Amino acid sequence: MPENIEQNVFKNRNLLNLAGIIQSSRSNGPGSRAVIFFQGCKFNCPGCYNPQTHSFKRNEIISPVDLLIKLSESNPIEGITISGGEPFEQKEGLYELLKLSKEVYGYSNIVYTGNSKEEIEQKFFAYIDVLIEGRFEFEHPEKDYIRGSTNQRFHFFSNRYNKEDLKRNGDSEIIFLLDGSIMVTGFAKVEI
Repeated sequence: MPENIEQNVFKNRNLLNLAGIIQSSRSNGPGSRAVIFFQGCKFNCPGCYNPQTHSFKRNEIISPVDLLIKLSESNPIEGITISGGEPFEQKEGLYELLKLSKEVYGYSNIVYTGNSKEEIEQKFFAYIDVLIEGRFEFEHPEKDYIRGSTNQRFHFFSNRYNKEDLKRNGDSEIIFLLDGSIMVTGFAKVEI
């Protein structure tokens, strides 16, 4: 954990409502990454990979700083991938999470959103390496890159990654949870 973490915390700690966390994944972006699923989405795209995240019910509540401390104490990671639900439904907490992730931990940040780039406040872009934006379209499945459908656009706000870094590796991960349940994550190769 970085020294003097409390000095880096915003005065107003915003709480996040999360659907779940994967502490270490290699199929949700380049390198070893934590994956954070936000709870709540107004888009309800037909065929969405994560329909259980659509409800705005209270689920796992945590502050951005506590979340990053938890992630940093597990396996070493290169960055975080933020998905949903819709992360921008929780703008204040998302902004704090991205800023702390980048400035305090040096992580890379990849964010999925159903919003267009033009609908997002520019202040976020300083803390996002890759934005993958656009609503999921079931009838246009993606087979080559880590996005759900071919209409979704990549925006690179740093030189940390390029489009080739976002190619699918053909792997999905199966995670066995402590409660005995199983989670499948990632992007398997799709034959179209």
